[in-house]
Order: sequence, then C-alpha cells, then structure tokens
Amino acid sequence: MESIRRLLFKKTFTYVGTSIKLAVISAILTGAASLTESKAENITDSVNSAILNNPSIVKSHAEVNQAQANVLKAKSALGPTVGVSSNARYYSSRSHSSTTFTQDASRAYSLTTTFRQPIDFLSGGRASSDVSSKVQLLNAANASLSLSNNELIFDTIQVYSDLLYAKEVIILREKSLSILEEELRAVKEKILRGEASTIELLQTQMRFYEARVYHEEAKADHQGKIANYVRVVGREPFGKLMPIPHVKIKEANLAAVQKKIIENNKQIKSLEYLENAGKLDTQKAKAAYAPVVDFSATHTYSRVLDTTISTKRYNNITVALNLSLDLVDSGLRSAEIDRLTNVEVQRQGDIQNQKQVLLADARSLWERYQAGKDILSLREQHVKVTQEKWYGINQKRLLNEVTELQVLDAENDVVNAEVALSLAQRNLITYGYQLLLLMGELDIKKLS
Repeated sequence: MESIRRLLFKKTFTYVGTSIKLAVISAILTGAASLTESKAENITDSVNSAILNNPSIVKSHAEVNQAQANVLKAKSALGPTVGVSSNARYYSSRSHSSTTFTQDASRAYSLTTTFRQPIDFLSGGRASSDVSSKVQLLNAANASLSLSNNELIFDTIQVYSDLLYAKEVIILREKSLSILEEELRAVKEKILRGEASTIELLQTQMRFYEARVYHEEAKADHQGKIANYVRVVGREPFGKLMPIPHVKIKEANLAAVQKKIIENNKQIKSLEYLENAGKLDTQKAKAAYAPVVDFSATHTYSRVLDTTISTKRYNNITVALNLSLDLVDSGLRSAEIDRLTNVEVQRQGDIQNQKQVLLADARSLWERYQAGKDILSLREQHVKVTQEKWYGINQKRLLNEVTELQVLDAENDVVNAEVALSLAQRNLITYGYQLLLLMGELDIKKLS
C-alpha cells in the first residue's frame, strides 16, 4: 500500500512537474537566452512595433500630408497676389558736322507694383468649391489612415493570439505525449505480468503515435504563427507573451451593432468623404461657365535722367475690375461635368454596397461572438469536470480501486479539454475585437 501511495504521490504532481519541464522546452523553442525570461511582451508592445514598422501606415501618412498640401494650394487661389517688376534703359547718341559735335545720353528707371484679388463669388465660386473638395479629400485620407491603423491593430491582435494559442498547444501536446509515454510503459509492464493483451498494447501505441503527430503538427503550426507575427509586427517576439484582455461589447443586440457600424465605420466614412468631394468637383466644373472676375490695382513709378534736360519723375496708378468669359465651349467642359456626375453615382453605389457587405458581416460575426461566449463557458465547465474526474480517480487509486492506466487516461482528458478551452478563448478574443473594428471603435486604448 505504501508503494502505491508513493506512486500516486508521484502521479499527482505529474501535472506540475511536466509544466516546469515544458516551460524549459517552450523557452528553447522561442529562442530565449535563458530559462528565466527577462522581459514579458504584451499586446500593446506588439501593436506599437507594428505601427512603427508597417509600410502601409507610412504610405497612409504620406497621403494625408499630400492632401494637406493640396488644401493649402487650393486656398491660395482665394488670396491676393502681389507682383513687382522693374526695368532700366540707357540711351546714348552722337552727331557731328564739320563745325559741331553733339552727344546726348539719357537713363530711365521704372518700378511697377501690381495687386490682384480674385472675386470668387462673382466667378461662380469655383475656387471655394475647389477648397471644399480638397478638404473632403483630406478627411477621406484621415479616415483611410485611421482605418489602416485599426486594421493593423486587429491584424496584430490576430497574429498575437494565434501565436499565444500555438505556444499553449505545444505545451499541452507535450504534456499529453508524456502521459501516453507513461501509459505505454504501464501497458508493457502489464504484458510482462500477463495482465494485458497485445491488442491493448497496440491500441496504446496507436494513441501514442497519434499524440506524437499532434505534437509535431503543433510545433510546425507554431513556426508558421511566428512567421505571421513577424510579417505583421516587423520583428520576432522578444519575450513571454502575456494574455490579451477580453473585450466586452456594450451593444445589447445586433441592431445596435449595425447602427454603430453605419455611424462610425471608417471605410464608410472614407467613401462618404469621397462622395462629397465628387459633388464639389461637379460644382466647380459647372462654375467654369461663369466669368472670371478680379480686382487689380497697379502703381508704376519711373524716373528719367537726361543730360540735356532736368530729371523727370512719373507716378501712375491704375485701378481696374477685370472680367473674362469664354464664349465658345469645345465640349470639354460639358464632357467633364458628365464624367464627374457619373463618378458621383458610382460612389453612391459603392457606399450602399459597402454598407450591405458590412451589415452582413456584422450579422455573421455577432452570431459567432454570441456562440463563442457560450462555447467558452461550456469549455470551462468541461475542464472543471475533467479535473474533478481526475481527482476522483486519483482518490480511488489510493484505495486500489482503479488502475494506473485509468489515472493516466483521466489526466489526458484534462489536457485535451484544456486544448479545446484555449482555442475557445482565442476565438472569442478574435470575434470581439473584429466587432470593434467593424464599429469603428478599435484603438490601442482598448488593449490597456
């Protein structure tokens, strides 16, 4: 009986001992320099690295800067212009006869300053329409940048949670493999004692080799998840990955989620800004039929120096209201108006199509999110039941009412339940943050 108690004491702590051993193996697999990792990595670290390293974010920032420059360029058409010009002239002549010699010389300087101010409201408002259009394009660029940031945050969450799940699966598969090794050893000992059949041995071997396959698949999957992480984040993970906080969706039903998507989704916002810009471009094109009106004032100062006469100075001030009008239209303007009108219709269709796609995605994702919460609760209960079963069988083993193989089978059931629980946690995290992305509410603050 004492030997059985020692055996059970050893098996009762198999879970803890295996965990320590697997922690070492996990550290080796992740390239840790020592058994004790000096720094842990959380999801915020990964997101910050992704934002710094991702080229699409750099491109989006450049598009915003370009849109800002276009706004300033368009506004310059509304402001006054001041021009300064000057010239200098030198004149010299000589004449002589048999009795006289004459030489004349003169110099002239002039400086002209011109002030011109467009009068946009008398010109059809084309310049102000252009400014408003460029502002809408700037808003669209900012919305696109925000969308790129949010999508990158979600992609980082996805690869981070995938890698976290893959690491947990390696540990659990290694634990399952260790348990089945113990089972295989126990069955071989029973055969030597004539207490087990060859069929029982073959069945145990089948389960053992199946566990080895699962373990190898887990390691290969882990390497693939590291590659995906590097692709999105731009670097290798530098430490132990900390858990991702679960997200809580405030909206109580699907209708509330869909309403939030229509109001806040960054992709819809970007398309709406582009639609507004298209309307303003059409307005600007129609204003091309209006006359161009501007106010100008010119001041010219000139000075003439002549060797034969006294110095002369001139001041000339001119004020004018200028008007120009194209009387002949070759068809280019009307064709441009037709093109821009069709672009408006196309963008309106793009908005409606995008709304339909996003609402359908929201319906599917909402159902998966709700089911994911139920599945997670069931998986947690399943793990709890398998642990209680394992504990009960351990107690029976103390009384010699069950075999060692039954204890090992119960422990393996706990491991398999934990694998399923880890997957359920990963899925629920993904569904929750994807809903936030659709609703336009995903930002790095949600990860704190």
